[in-house]
Amino acid sequence: MLYIHALHNLTSKTADVESVYLIRDIKDKTPYPLKKEQMTNYFAQFVLKDEEEKTMRNSLALVEPTLAKMRALILEKNDLHESVNLQRTEQILSDVTVSMNKNLDYFNEIFIWQMSFIAEMTIIFNSLPKLKTREEKVAGNDKLNVLFQRVLRNDKFGFNGFDIVNERQVEEFKALHESMLKGYLFHYSLEEELRKASFTDIRSRIPADRLKEVEEIHKEILEIQKGINIAYAANMRMVNLALVMYAYVKWLNSGA
Repeated sequence: MLYIHALHNLTSKTADVESVYLIRDIKDKTPYPLKKEQMTNYFAQFVLKDEEEKTMRNSLALVEPTLAKMRALILEKNDLHESVNLQRTEQILSDVTVSMNKNLDYFNEIFIWQMSFIAEMTIIFNSLPKLKTREEKVAGNDKLNVLFQRVLRNDKFGFNGFDIVNERQVEEFKALHESMLKGYLFHYSLEEELRKASFTDIRSRIPADRLKEVEEIHKEILEIQKGINIAYAANMRMVNLALVMYAYVKWLNSGA
């Protein structure tokens, strides 16, 4: 896709631009009248998979135990750690719980629906060039709205990704991982800051058991990140699914 690189990028304007080349592709691969087998093959790229749901659940299951470890470090108030960074990490983990739970609900709704989605969509799309009266067109539009609202979580043409996994969580966990490689949870003295000491430089003064403790937290954060990335990728597939649906409607409403 040329312009859809984030969940919020889907608008009528971007869809109109993207649909120009998409219509050529779908007309070639799924000529009218649309056939279920061809549609199934074409839309296979958007199918949600069982293993994705498992990865998301496994990641979510790690959030609470990892949070417990972070909170224990915060309560400890050990000068070895950077208090502000402990609290920031705790907040990131706490916030993602709600997003991941809602994302799983959305994922499972689409996962179940996709079993019948192709047949339903094929029937509706095939009917579009045949709609003549105002009543027929209104009824057809209502059926389309149901499809788009389910995919977009919205009654407007735009993806509602504000309360599920979006770019914020992806970027936060990416930055957290990169920061932890540099000793993010450990306190750097003023002298170490001034001489721009690396984590490698300060590791020798940190007790081995405390290093291992943070390394285990880092491993868990990486596992949580896997689920976040999977959830985001699935959400982006739904955005692009809606874009392709839009292209079909634009094509078929022009008379096929």
